[in-house]
Amino acid sequence: MKIHLRNLLIASATYVGAFLGITIFSMIAGIIYLDEYDPDVMIYIGTVFFTALVSWASYLTFYLVQRKTANEDVNAKFLRLGPRIIGGLTASAIAAVVLLLLCFFWISDYGDVESLLRSYIDVAGAILGIFVVINFVDFIVLKPRP
Repeated sequence: MKIHLRNLLIASATYVGAFLGITIFSMIAGIIYLDEYDPDVMIYIGTVFFTALVSWASYLTFYLVQRKTANEDVNAKFLRLGPRIIGGLTASAIAAVVLLLLCFFWISDYGDVESLLRSYIDVAGAILGIFVVINFVDFIVLKPRP
């Protein structure tokens, strides 16, 4: 297996693992309860899912662009740290936009004035912080071309 394909699989596994890890930790910590269908729990899980999905899609886009460059030009310059940091910043910004602008105001069917994440702002910050760290690690360490 080629190194760049292995890096794609590892990066994909980290995003799936982060989604599952955050969800399972939230159940253990008592943030969410899966006793019955609860709209707030579905909003919480959906928020974590969409944040993981856009982070993974950002990495996949970066991966495909860099692989296209590597396949078209055999003498392509070495992928330096700068583009990888910019990719991590971009992925983190996109995740923040999805989390804070789209999911932050997602109100349940209970008719509450505030959403679950607005009530627990520290949880939203923790979710965003986890994905920022994962984005930087994946973009910097798991590069798509040498």
